[in-house]
Amino acid sequence: MRKTLVAILATLATSLSAAPVKAETFFMGTGMPSAMCVDVRGGGNDLILWNCHGGSNQQVSFNGYGPLMMNGRCVESQGEGQSLVVQTCDPNKKSQKWAMRGGQVNNEEGWCMDVKGQADRAGSQIIAWKCHGGTNQKFRKGQMQSVGSLPADVQQKAAAINQRLASSGGNVVAMGGANVVAMGGANVIAIGGANVIAMGGAN
Repeated sequence: MRKTLVAILATLATSLSAAPVKAETFFMGTGMPSAMCVDVRGGGNDLILWNCHGGSNQQVSFNGYGPLMMNGRCVESQGEGQSLVVQTCDPNKKSQKWAMRGGQVNNEEGWCMDVKGQADRAGSQIIAWKCHGGTNQKFRKGQMQSVGSLPADVQQKAAAINQRLASSGGNVVAMGGANVVAMGGANVIAIGGANVIAMGGAN
């Protein structure tokens, strides 16, 4: 009986240790004032900064270590100063194995995700660079939420901004301090602080 119990426990321990960690899906904003999102360039495969809009090309799937997936492919470094790109996933490539600690994203080749030249604007390249801990190498995870799940006062602010934007048709994204930005619907991307960004239909 005792031998059987030991065998069962050993099998259970092995299966638990082998169980994969479920990947988390999120949006990645920068630590710079604009807090724009990491984005796979439309029609391309390189990473850039862009206004956060909640599209599939801004969704990141990551479990804390290993492949950093966007658009169904893996983020890969191509050498110092070169743009980060998404490529077909290859578990043998160190350039595709990433870790995120303290807001810094680095891979097994020793490169950090870096906003080139600290250019805090839409379209800026995201490159591989030596890790130095600067604000252009700091990134934050943001989650999609339902507006209905937010406090009543935040919902009211989002609704008021929605009404103002509806007449102008303007797109506004702000992710610093306690900004609330609403763009026509019931979606929210919250990245750091007390920010709320509401965009799109009812996704």
